[in-house]
Amino acid sequence: MSIAEGHFRGMKELLSTMEPETDANDVKELKQRTHMLCARFLGGAWKTVPLDQLRISRIKGGMSNMLFLCRLSEAHRPIRNEPDKVLLRVYFNPETESHLVAESVIFTLLSERHLGPKLYGIFSGGRLEEYIPELSGVFSRQWSILWTICKEE
Repeated sequence: MSIAEGHFRGMKELLSTMEPETDANDVKELKQRTHMLCARFLGGAWKTVPLDQLRISRIKGGMSNMLFLCRLSEAHRPIRNEPDKVLLRVYFNPETESHLVAESVIFTLLSERHLGPKLYGIFSGGRLEEYIPELSGVFSRQWSILWTICKEE
């Protein structure tokens, strides 16, 4: 699952030069590297999607990594069983780097046993994994219902 190190070395350096509010779709080099990763690991529609139909959105909230939602546009649908959305994780924590092999092995084992997100690929400095939409909106709605019920008791 690992890609040759030379292809994606420097993803961290590229991202570290971006302003926090920069739209990832406006950074051509980031979009090209992301496209290469997705095409290599996912195949199918990801190999043929034009750069202008690949969407990249930064997901805020990662404490030690940069997270991006990568998705195909509505006009470019999956061909086989490849996902139309994936999570790109780029490691930024120096402490994590010393434990990358162990973390990768653990993540792979959890993925294979269906105890975590699917792992699509590992590259130098990060990984491509299944995107699981956040459930915080669902939980907050459920909590407000429970709170209302509890207040009535």
